[in-house]
Amino acid sequence: MSEEKFIQDLDVFSDLKLRAGYGMSGNNRISSYGSLAILGSVTYPNGDSTQSGYAPTQIPNPDLRWESNNTFNLGLDMGFFNQRLTIAPEFYVNESTHLLLNSKVPTSSGYSTMLRNIGKTQNMGVDLTISSVNIQTRDFTWTTNLTLSHNKNKVKALAGEDFFLEEANFGYNLKTHRIAVGESLGQFFGYKTLGVYTVDDFNYDAATQTYKLKDGIAYRSAIKQEAVKPGDWKFADINEWVDKDGVKHIGDGVIDDKDRTVIGNSNPKFYGGFNNTLNYKGFDLSIFFTFSYGGEVFNATKLTNTLVGRTNKNGLDAVNSSNRWMTINANGDLVTDPTELAALNAGKSIASLTDFEEGDKYVHSWAVEDASFLRLSNLTLGYTFPKKWMKKIYVQNLRLYATGTNLFCWTPYTGYDPEVSTRGNGLTPGVDFGAYPRSRSFVFGLNLTF
Repeated sequence: MSEEKFIQDLDVFSDLKLRAGYGMSGNNRISSYGSLAILGSVTYPNGDSTQSGYAPTQIPNPDLRWESNNTFNLGLDMGFFNQRLTIAPEFYVNESTHLLLNSKVPTSSGYSTMLRNIGKTQNMGVDLTISSVNIQTRDFTWTTNLTLSHNKNKVKALAGEDFFLEEANFGYNLKTHRIAVGESLGQFFGYKTLGVYTVDDFNYDAATQTYKLKDGIAYRSAIKQEAVKPGDWKFADINEWVDKDGVKHIGDGVIDDKDRTVIGNSNPKFYGGFNNTLNYKGFDLSIFFTFSYGGEVFNATKLTNTLVGRTNKNGLDAVNSSNRWMTINANGDLVTDPTELAALNAGKSIASLTDFEEGDKYVHSWAVEDASFLRLSNLTLGYTFPKKWMKKIYVQNLRLYATGTNLFCWTPYTGYDPEVSTRGNGLTPGVDFGAYPRSRSFVFGLNLTF
């Protein structure tokens, strides 16, 4: 477009190009033999003993096909000031169809699921690339490159149901994600954490030095009302119900499966990278940052590791005595008096040790954390020796350099790494369970050309 006369007459653009593309591809990264009736070994009763044999382990489906991916993109390349500044926004729509999902079948068939091409998802977003030559002289050059990306995904079809719950598999058979038609993937599902039950939530019996939860305050259905204690985890009672007069109410006084809801989303609002390159005579310096904003991580490591608190073997700073509910004072005495107990735990928001064993077997929003970050991903400093020096020793080029990777990461996330997804599959992203810390490395080297 920059070659068109009416564009040249504007005297604004040094380059202007409109790009559009469409393509379709298949995904063959699927397990083998999914369409066949694979046999597996079984043991079945035969009189007074058992007999070994073989039986089909899945329902055959000869109509299975590859998943397909359809992509449309529209971009615009703009150059200004004789290409000292270039801006390139690009919009895309990516639709994946015939996704392979295990759809439910009647258990009378002898199976619970059948692999079928029935899923459909859509990714829509925009990428923006900005490059600039900030300073350019004979001895000094400074260039900057910035990339910004925003993506929104949506589930458009499932196996006939409106939604289902998926488990990220970190040891407690807990459903962690909600996958629903019309909503995005990566939604964490569980209870909303309100903090802990405080002294004000109870009636205190001075004669027996015991606490009883006040009527009207919700408690978990798995335990009795009289078993609830100050310092236990407190979840939101949010389920809706309608009385006999047709009046809608929120909360029924019991915390159960109906009170689970979406408690977070692993998808960031935007992410990208920022690189600066500086050259002064023979020296070169490259500084590269990556960043992400708005995404969340389900910290299963924090949730499950607090279970060992009962035996006083917890190593997480998040649940030390300055943060969690305490029942022992500085003198080692058990505290039961309401006034002293409230003062001892002023501002505490993490459950006492006595509730770690039971309370942390729930997926709740205390474990969902902001995973926004700014990371200094790469820093490289190099020096290229003058060619006139190198000619004397019959060398064409000699460059010494030092590189550091993953040098710093600024993030509110309390785990080792906000860029983590260690459990489950593509349906359960953003889970941190025992993720190994990302390494920091330093490299020194030389480039030598004869």
